[in-house]
Amino acid sequence: MKLLLDENIGLKVYYELEKLGFDVKSVYVAARSASDEEVIRLAKDENRIIVTMTKILVTLHYPIARQALYFYG
Repeated sequence: MKLLLDENIGLKVYYELEKLGFDVKSVYVAARSASDEEVIRLAKDENRIIVTMTKILVTLHYPIARQALYFYG
């Protein structure tokens, strides 16, 4: 599983996931201050799942996710 941690996910989480063997990249390290569009493009280009605490990132760019956030967020 390839993960892309958004800037709002701490480096401690990044290092722990890396230690557990996950293929993980951090926006904070790799592309600090990237726009939402750039984060999504990076994830798409590298076939990564975005891990974020920002609902706006998800709902702005993936309208279908609004329903999932209603049930799970």
